[in-house]
Amino acid sequence: MSRAADARAQRRRRGPARLALTFTPLIDIVFLLLLYFLLVAQFKSREENLELDLPRSGPSARADPFALPAEPITVTVRSTGDGARDLAVGSDDPLIGAPGTLDEFAGAVARAAREALTADQLVLIRPAPGTRWEHTVSVIHAVKRAGLPRVRVLEPAA
Repeated sequence: MSRAADARAQRRRRGPARLALTFTPLIDIVFLLLLYFLLVAQFKSREENLELDLPRSGPSARADPFALPAEPITVTVRSTGDGARDLAVGSDDPLIGAPGTLDEFAGAVARAAREALTADQLVLIRPAPGTRWEHTVSVIHAVKRAGLPRVRVLEPAA
């Protein structure tokens, strides 16, 4: 038998050559990528500055005795779901009425601010128990965009 025939016969006895894939370098690369993304990722959300007219206490809170008190507008906020627009807004002011959605509320406040309210009008926002902070902040932004900068957030209703 020739040498070539011997080699073919030997290959037939051993079976086809197997290719082996080594997982160690693959696992090393995956862990390096994981470590890289953990170090590069920012897990903090961006902070935002909200200017609120907080209630004052003590001797510096004296009011002018001759000024006519303006009735504050109370706005109630209630979350109806987890989405950014899943909220219900209500108001005790007849100019604003009782809008249901955030867009209706923003339109009603802007219209009332243009027609009848002054820039020093106080707006009190009272979130319902369990209301998401994101929904309360959306209402604060809607009031401030309407041109009413004096906003206070009250404790949630009991």
